[in-house]
Amino acid sequence: MIGKIIKRDLFNSKSFVLIFIFNLFLGVIGFVVLHSFRGNVNELLESRSRQLMASDMYVAGRRDLKDEEREKFLEYIAPKTKKILRGIEVYSMARPAKNKKRSRLVDIISVQKGYPLYGEIKFKDKNDQEFSSLDILQNDYSIIVSPEILHQMKVKIEDELKIGEKYFRIIGVITGDSTTSWRGLALAPKLYMARKHLLETELLGFGSVASYAHQMMLKDEFNNDQSIKELKVDLDKLITDKAIKVRTPKGSSQRVGRVLNYLSDYLGLVGLVALFLSGIGAGYLFQNYLFSKIKDIGILKSLGMRMRDIFQVYLFQLVILSFLSAIIANFTAYLILPIVSKSLYDYINLSGSLSLNLETLLISFAITIGSCLLVCIPILLKMLSKNIKHLFGGSSFFQFDFTFKDYFAYVPLLVFLWGLSIYQAHSFKIGTLFTISLLIVGVFISVSFPLVFKLIDKHFINGARLVSPFTLKLGMATRSLLRDKLSTILTLISITTGVMLLALIGQLETSLRGELTDDQSEKPSLFMFDIQEEQAFELEKFAKEQQIPIRKPQAMVRARLLKVNDKEYKKTQKEEGFQTREEERSQRFRNRGVNLTFAKSLNSSENLVKGEWFKDDDIDEISVEKRYADRMGIDIGDTMTFDVLGVEVKAVITSIRSIKWTSFLPNFFITFEDGIINNAPKSYISVVNKVSFERQLEIQDLIVDRFANISIINVTEVINKILGIFKAMSLAIRIMALLCLTVGFFVLFAIIQNQLAKKRYEAALQKVFGMTSSNLFLTIAYEYLIIVIIACTIGIGFSLVLGIVVSNMFFDGVWRIDWFYNLGTSLMMILFTFILSFIASRTYYSTNVKSLLK
Repeated sequence: MIGKIIKRDLFNSKSFVLIFIFNLFLGVIGFVVLHSFRGNVNELLESRSRQLMASDMYVAGRRDLKDEEREKFLEYIAPKTKKILRGIEVYSMARPAKNKKRSRLVDIISVQKGYPLYGEIKFKDKNDQEFSSLDILQNDYSIIVSPEILHQMKVKIEDELKIGEKYFRIIGVITGDSTTSWRGLALAPKLYMARKHLLETELLGFGSVASYAHQMMLKDEFNNDQSIKELKVDLDKLITDKAIKVRTPKGSSQRVGRVLNYLSDYLGLVGLVALFLSGIGAGYLFQNYLFSKIKDIGILKSLGMRMRDIFQVYLFQLVILSFLSAIIANFTAYLILPIVSKSLYDYINLSGSLSLNLETLLISFAITIGSCLLVCIPILLKMLSKNIKHLFGGSSFFQFDFTFKDYFAYVPLLVFLWGLSIYQAHSFKIGTLFTISLLIVGVFISVSFPLVFKLIDKHFINGARLVSPFTLKLGMATRSLLRDKLSTILTLISITTGVMLLALIGQLETSLRGELTDDQSEKPSLFMFDIQEEQAFELEKFAKEQQIPIRKPQAMVRARLLKVNDKEYKKTQKEEGFQTREEERSQRFRNRGVNLTFAKSLNSSENLVKGEWFKDDDIDEISVEKRYADRMGIDIGDTMTFDVLGVEVKAVITSIRSIKWTSFLPNFFITFEDGIINNAPKSYISVVNKVSFERQLEIQDLIVDRFANISIINVTEVINKILGIFKAMSLAIRIMALLCLTVGFFVLFAIIQNQLAKKRYEAALQKVFGMTSSNLFLTIAYEYLIIVIIACTIGIGFSLVLGIVVSNMFFDGVWRIDWFYNLGTSLMMILFTFILSFIASRTYYSTNVKSLLK
């Protein structure tokens, strides 16, 4: 019986079925594609993880293992390995032997014979012959380089580069490299040479920013996930210095995919907006569907059908429709993912095929069905609670206003959305902020606009002529909005949310771009590191002679954190299962090495937010950066004990600083008061103040010619790289934001169509009284233009408030208002609404009276 009713209703409501399925499909497709993309990338990276890290495991850090540490390490690991290779990676300046004015920063990776243990590095020689073995580098002073080096330095194969105090001949250009850097993000193009030759360049002085690695190929009996996990635990206990990392294939793949995961987190949140908007549309469409079934429900009730059975009829209809939507969404994702995978190589240097997986299928079905039911069931229960006499009155006499108590039925939906937000963002903080933002928008519109409508009705409409306010068309449009408050509020929520998201993304991009490129800020042009202690004074003197606007070099002291509040500080092991991004970042911070400095005063990029700056002469004081303190769980009054080359130094935190990292000035998480660690062995970093691009190149060449070991980063190039990455991320997020707007406008289209169907007799009456088709269309257009103008105003207003919150939480307060962008967004929305109104209402206003009355 129930099955027959379900089948009959769905077949007799084909229009509703198609629109409802398409609405849910739009909301779910973004989630399915993104979730599948994230899972596939992680699986793909894990499957190729040994190629990425060129070994089964490696131990790497900013310093090499001491003799005693290496002895213990080899004693434990050697019986379990087939082969162990040592490598060093260091940034350095290189310049063509024939042209001293083309010096550039390069990422030097020095290797031993047999590298890589897994994967391959391909290069071509001058005869265009391809090779895949780097063993040739062990023979003489030869190197292979990335194509970018040839372009930047205007050199070719067989030319020589001076690196440190040695000259190296380029024998090939890299055409394929399955490995990644040991240090993580590379700031410069790669260059490979033999490890023994790097040791002769005199680049590896004290304090050099280098990474020293031991790479291992494990024996078969130890080369499985459980054994590798146990080996890592043992090595972490054996090597207690947090500056030395033990990397496994799984950890390496996660490190490579971290940027993509962060991007997919934010894209996932945007996808939830689309799901949220499609939920609004589903609720509205289902409500209208139930309106058309009022008499049917009344008949079933009068014939004695139990409430439970009637409820099941419409419950199963919702399940079937949401199930079909999920099937279509997954099928579409199946078609889209191969296209997405083609561009994957450009982002992670790893090609592969992406496809749907079982986890994505299960989650997508659960989310589609769950969200649909949580939105629609309260509406169904409200309908079924009505008496039979109300149901037989038909939709014209049926009142369906929600009371305050009825809104509590949507608490499960809010909890569901909140949980999804945390899951998608992998962040309790961001997920909660996202949910609260959507809730505030919805509550603000739902609560404030009924009051606004009431005031408009009281002061402008009630008892006034149709031409009030202003004109006949505008007066009729305003009355139409007031008569159907629910449709107006749902439309406002849909469009406002989409506008808010689009405006927020654009504003953040504008703010970051302005912060990084503003000519009025004190950003340096060049950043120098690897300055040896004995070179600092000589560099200042040289800069004065050459009129180079250099800042006083800042000391950098390598140290190891031993204790916090007199408790021993040890490495933390990653926990299994779900972790938020905050927990991951906190763990990385706690497991990283420590660079210290000392200073008499704050620099221009620092601000004291808590405590006092070095005033007590009786204790050793330090100042800690705010976010570092939060992630480490420390505050003013806590003590930290460091090992500075075998000497324990204990100090009290007396101040917390905020740092404007976009200044690109030398800054440190931990600053000692002047006089405590001044005599410790150290290196220096410094910057060259803003100069023209031509002068940058000239200064760079002058310094490299005099101090071959000093490495120089061109800040302008780094800023352009950052902007390029953010632009790519912004484009991806905007595409998702446009998907949200598509859902929002689809909701608007569905509402327009539904409202026009109800107004057919009203339109006929207006035409009988002489209203032309153009005036009838303008009345409809005014109605929805009023909505979109209000939505743009509210959406942009909320985006400004939310942008300030987001910028202070995640971008150090970087925020600038771009009124031109906001105006452009609003005009685009108004134009699109006008076009949509024209398309949706064309048959309505152009149809003759006789047809409207049918």
